[in-house]
Amino acid sequence: MRYIPKTSPPRVRSDWIAAQQAAGLVPRYADFRDKAALNDHLRTEQGHICCYCQQRISQSRRDAHNEHLIPQQGPHGDPSQDVAYSNLYASCSYSLGLQPGKAYCGEAKADRLIPPLIQDPSCAARFAYNVLGEILPACRSYPSYAGFIANRPALPASSLEALRVIEVLNLNAAYLVEERKKTLFVLLKFLNAFPEARIRALIPALDRAARLRAFADMLLFFMNKA
Repeated sequence: MRYIPKTSPPRVRSDWIAAQQAAGLVPRYADFRDKAALNDHLRTEQGHICCYCQQRISQSRRDAHNEHLIPQQGPHGDPSQDVAYSNLYASCSYSLGLQPGKAYCGEAKADRLIPPLIQDPSCAARFAYNVLGEILPACRSYPSYAGFIANRPALPASSLEALRVIEVLNLNAAYLVEERKKTLFVLLKFLNAFPEARIRALIPALDRAARLRAFADMLLFFMNKA
């Protein structure tokens, strides 16, 4: 996961809120009709990757939804955040309809609350990756996801926050682990073929690209270790 700095909201949203307020109405996300245009804006803001798993989001609008970081409903719902732009992200919908345990990202999160790490500039430093394709809390105590789960009581607070994010979003769903492993295999071949200086020179461009590569932070994690 990575920090997603918010830009200015799209005009379609701002104009709609102004019109609702002028009519004496409380703006509610359920009444907003330009959700697709909002999603296009959010995708661009995020470098065209999912805010959670970092898979590339295709051009098909069926492949992503507008995600409320603080839920709209349930025990953690906050009406004040219903149309707040700072609370809106684009999450992939690739696992829509899958059974519990296989769904991931916003489809797995539903109305649950997670620590808002994607709003923290140091977000990437809170996570690590292993060669199995798993995402882990950055604490180096355990080499696998199973090790963190088994030793939860011994984890520091920062690692517990990262672990909760991983668990609620199911970021180690079998499909995601396999896709990360495939991506990592290609990266490791590249790392073995080129000198360290060239690899280091590529890091800034990869990190700041307008269209980020899938699993960008995993790539950066291993490139920085090269």
